[in-house]
Amino acid sequence: MKGQCPPAPAFAADNRPRQIADYYRKLIADGHVGEHEQLPVRAEMASQWNVSQSTAARGMALLRRDGLVYSTTRGVFVAAASPGKSRNG
Repeated sequence: MKGQCPPAPAFAADNRPRQIADYYRKLIADGHVGEHEQLPVRAEMASQWNVSQSTAARGMALLRRDGLVYSTTRGVFVAAASPGKSRNG
């Protein structure tokens, strides 16, 4: 990562996967995390957000579904932007 990410905001417990995905989506769109940079591992993300690892994984699954990240055996990484597509929506 290009530096330390801002701390995760506090949210109500409902819909945590969506909130996690939205947080990282914004970091990616704003350039705080660049292409092919690794996101925090699931255990670290779960601790940061005070959620279970499965909840953190569901948040990353939403980003994977949207094509913003990809997974390898080493972790979850920011995908390269598609040509002609903006990361800002």
